[in-house]
Amino acid sequence: MTSPKQEQLSQYLSELEEIDGLLKKRKVENGIFYYIPNPKQYKFHCSRAKRILYVGSNRSGKTSAGMCECVMHALGWYPEWYPKEKRRDTAQKILWISPLFAHLIKFVEPKLMSFLPKEAIVRKPKRTAEGAITHLEIKHSSGGISTIEWMSQEQSLSAFEGADYDIVVADEPLARAIFTAVTRGLIDRGGIMFMLFTPIEQQWIKEELCDNADGKFIELFQADIEDNLFDIKGNPILNKEYIKEFERTLSEDDKEIRLHGRWYHLSGMVFKELDRSVHVIDDFPVPKDAPIWYVLDPHDRNPHWSNWIFMDKTMDCFVCGEFIRTGEPTEFTKEVFAHEKAMNWKPRRRIIDPNFGNKPKSVGSKIRVIDQFKASGMRNLVLGVDEQEGGRLKIRTALRFDKTKPIGISNRPKLYFFKNGARESYRSLSNLQYEDWTKKATEVKGLRENLQQKNKHIHDVLLYLYNSNPRYEQIRVEDDLEKPIY
Repeated sequence: MTSPKQEQLSQYLSELEEIDGLLKKRKVENGIFYYIPNPKQYKFHCSRAKRILYVGSNRSGKTSAGMCECVMHALGWYPEWYPKEKRRDTAQKILWISPLFAHLIKFVEPKLMSFLPKEAIVRKPKRTAEGAITHLEIKHSSGGISTIEWMSQEQSLSAFEGADYDIVVADEPLARAIFTAVTRGLIDRGGIMFMLFTPIEQQWIKEELCDNADGKFIELFQADIEDNLFDIKGNPILNKEYIKEFERTLSEDDKEIRLHGRWYHLSGMVFKELDRSVHVIDDFPVPKDAPIWYVLDPHDRNPHWSNWIFMDKTMDCFVCGEFIRTGEPTEFTKEVFAHEKAMNWKPRRRIIDPNFGNKPKSVGSKIRVIDQFKASGMRNLVLGVDEQEGGRLKIRTALRFDKTKPIGISNRPKLYFFKNGARESYRSLSNLQYEDWTKKATEVKGLRENLQQKNKHIHDVLLYLYNSNPRYEQIRVEDDLEKPIY
């Protein structure tokens, strides 16, 4: 026979179970009211850019973040942490683009319904003959009706033309032509585009959007699977042990894509140490007493490529400027000097590609290319050292840091790129790849060590720089800046 105290305790437990079940049901049916982002998702939600790219690994939370953006704007309801200046007080017209209609049925709609309150749905959604959702109307807090339309990249290009939207969301990489068509539809409403994807295809997105992210019009968020371990309140999301189990099933290239969200077509990239969030920094004035190197990689048919790099007292190197132009040595040098004067830069050291610099200016001539540039005014110009393997190792060492640990005094790279001053240089280095055999030949011969010529110019500039063993040496105002010091 149970005592009154035991009966009361049993009743309390029963009520607690009932409350817990009700809470779970509410979370399933009204997930948006319980959504707490992880730190990377939070930054994504706070972005004020017009083109926002969430490039992430599998299970990094990118689709959930995009879905919650849609639901919040469609409802006109926002959590306390959501930026007030980004909130929209009128009904919204939203387009969601998936790779396949089957993807909508299997993944997108179930996730949407887990976040969207059922009572907010105005009427039964429209669907394709196969059952994929295509149109949904939602009550907005203003009293208006928001719409979410769904399309698939299987549809013809003409289907994407003509309509206008407040928000476009692309779930997985967009084809270039579809991107152009839908961005036209954002002009009238000053709309926003979100692109959420694991970088497996559509290389143009990296080269035209990711590499041009300025944090203002285009903002890039690169998400690792471990960015989704905890939400911003410290609550666990993914289990690290389960991630390790998943990791053991992947090849090295697949780890780059599936765990770290790096581009598939760059699985053969030369400098895998590169991380835009670490190696690219805001521009700042070059200290007047810092030594500046000017390195020139001239060409016959391609534009001459050159960079300014300075070193600080801690031996950190900063690629602070780039000058990429065609032209004869005299005219090119004049433009270089004009840029240096405008920036108040006084390079103490100038280095030229030893291969091209040592060539005669024409067949049979005793005048070399380096002599032409010297005669044009670059009197302190010297031939660089083209030692490939050793130089590349020095570059890699300068870029290296432990990605598993926070950036700090004892864990940071020694080479950086100015966001604006060296935009093309970072883009080029981050896209540099090894040449590949065909897949069959690779299995027999192994990986190639030769570099593709495309995007190789900044590599060569850094090679000549580091092969010159740069050291910090404070520049005095009275020094003869045309006198080389080596």
